[in-house]
Amino acid sequence: MNVYLHRALSEFRRIPNQLTGLRVALTIALYWLVDGDRTLFLAVFFAAGATDLLDGYLARRLSAESEFGRALDSFADSALFVFAMWSIWKLRPEVFVHNQPLWVVVGCSAAAAQILALVKLKRFAGFHLYSARFAGGITIFSYLWGLERGYNATVHYIFAAAFVLRQLEAIAMCLLLDDPYADLRPSIVCYSRQELGLAKGD
Repeated sequence: MNVYLHRALSEFRRIPNQLTGLRVALTIALYWLVDGDRTLFLAVFFAAGATDLLDGYLARRLSAESEFGRALDSFADSALFVFAMWSIWKLRPEVFVHNQPLWVVVGCSAAAAQILALVKLKRFAGFHLYSARFAGGITIFSYLWGLERGYNATVHYIFAAAFVLRQLEAIAMCLLLDDPYADLRPSIVCYSRQELGLAKGD
């Protein structure tokens, strides 16, 4: 136990991991701020989102990428996403009520990707793909739209499409690659046919 604690403390000496940890702390704070001042709430939300952009950038710039950092980043992203869904349900329930099948598809796609990764890889599907970054930007936009204006079919269908495509790429990574984390790349198209098991004779 002391070995794991020492390793975790050592990892938190890295600036990118400190930023990721800050995102977790800010997400927890958002649960307390959701019913309070809207300006403060949005400021904390944007600060949490900013750490998501900075931690990965700094990890690459400082050559401080690690398995711990990737796992922590995936957890922090998931925590912020879960909070966003919960807060929309709390503040703007009509966003979910207006198109329930859409949200069932979104939820099932996320569950399928995570369950498959847990079964095959024994870890969460946090591959940090280009599709995930794109979906993240769309998610923030649709979240803010829903928070301020409620349900909009166009906005939320675009969000669902981006989110589901992200999950489908993660599912393909799990199905076609023996271990995506062994040589993690930003998109499944970055792998060769041989690596994907699509070469002749496979």
